[in-house]
Amino acid sequence: MKCAVVERAQRTIRYRIYKYLTYKITFRFIDVLQKFVRAYNDTDNSTTDMAPSRVRIGRPRHMEENEQSQALYSRGQGQI
Repeated sequence: MKCAVVERAQRTIRYRIYKYLTYKITFRFIDVLQKFVRAYNDTDNSTTDMAPSRVRIGRPRHMEENEQSQALYSRGQGQI
């Protein structure tokens, strides 16, 4: 996994924690940390159009099919 992907996930979770701390006027978030992680994993990602909890090892089938159809059209072999 690339560092940029992990850093972006950390940044998103950190942002959500800061919002929580400000709203609750507290410094304690360890009790709800798992909820933040679960919420992040269940939120759709703009790159994959899937939640991280639904992505499995390898490329999702719908992404592979989309890439194959794009390759056919770029080579002029697809039907319109």
